[in-house]
Amino acid sequence: MTRIGIEPNRVSLELSLTPGIAISEGVVRDIDSNKDGTLSSSERLEYAAHVLSGVTLRVDDALPLRLKPMGSRFPDIDSIRSGDGVIHIESEAEIARLATGVHRLVFRNDNGSESSVYLANTLQPDGEGVVVTQQARDVDQRELSVEFNVDPSNHRWVWVGLAGLLLLVTVRTAPGPARSRRTTAQGT
Repeated sequence: MTRIGIEPNRVSLELSLTPGIAISEGVVRDIDSNKDGTLSSSERLEYAAHVLSGVTLRVDDALPLRLKPMGSRFPDIDSIRSGDGVIHIESEAEIARLATGVHRLVFRNDNGSESSVYLANTLQPDGEGVVVTQQARDVDQRELSVEFNVDPSNHRWVWVGLAGLLLLVTVRTAPGPARSRRTTAQGT
């Protein structure tokens, strides 16, 4: 499964790979390059880099983005072999700040074999002035095309600020509880 996050100046990519029993032994061999039965940190980094090299990301038909590994989590070898182990690989690519308007991101995953199953989705942008307007996938979901709009005025904090201002105005202008006026007589 692939999750893609789009911001005006970067794209994040989260890959969750679950090798099924039919291919798990081959995946273990690919990761455990020195065949010692353990997955060292260097072997994990090398495998993550290998997986990312099979992924292509482009914005607006420009040159492919350079994905930088940001982290990974690997299960133990027995979990991979049993088909339960999920390998998580996180990466991101910086891009020149996108201009206001419509843009297109294309993701393609050329990893795996004919027996591989793919799923790719775009995450809902988190108030960064980006609105995803359309997603299209090829039949096996190796490729995902995402149309999105960059609108710097579409920041969530603007709406939160306006809502707070409206609440403040409402509270200050709302009639309060009726107050009784007491007249006190001053005596001598």
